[in-house]
Amino acid sequence: MKNLFLLVICVLLSNVVSAQQIVENQVPMSQGNKNAFMVDIPNVEAKDVEKSWTKFLKKYDVKTKKAKKSDEFLSDNAKIEAMSSNTVDIYSKVIQKGTDCQLVVWYDLGGAYVKSNTHPDAYAAAKEMLDEFTLATRISVVKEKLKEEESKLKKLNKEKEGLVKDKEGYEDDIEKYKRKIQEAKEKIKQNLTDQEKKTVEIKTQGVEVEKVTKKLKRLEQKK
Repeated sequence: MKNLFLLVICVLLSNVVSAQQIVENQVPMSQGNKNAFMVDIPNVEAKDVEKSWTKFLKKYDVKTKKAKKSDEFLSDNAKIEAMSSNTVDIYSKVIQKGTDCQLVVWYDLGGAYVKSNTHPDAYAAAKEMLDEFTLATRISVVKEKLKEEESKLKKLNKEKEGLVKDKEGYEDDIEKYKRKIQEAKEKIKQNLTDQEKKTVEIKTQGVEVEKVTKKLKRLEQKK
């Protein structure tokens, strides 16, 4: 069973890797209409993605805060050496789309926003960062799913154990009933014997009653 779950998680993770796709487009944000990178993360809540993203960005020596009067997060002065020798301001937001989420990220190099055709090296660094984050997040989602399924399996096993115990109890009841039936049969047999004896006793006693009755009549006739 454990091997089966390992196979399932491997299949799910292979689908996760192949499903990763980062889309680049101009997207309106607090600083205007800027070039952004978007990636979809399936089967996850926005609050969980925001928490994971904030934690993930700490590796770039930056604190992430919610921007004022906006649904965006700002990670000011992030140190991303593969992207720039200077610090980078990262704007981001998470959009809930049904059961899935979309992470939108803008990289401000200091007046210019990372774009694939004008900043190929920075774009590669941005893509690598987002690939790493989305893969880690999706793996986390699959692990949670695996944990959930294992919990269901454990519950089913307990339920089956309960059914096995119930069956054993029913079998014990059957044996008890068999013994009781056998005891009842023996009691019936003894009862029939006792009835026959009692019938003989009744007949004998009837004879005695008849004798005493006749004796009483004779005595009464002598009055």
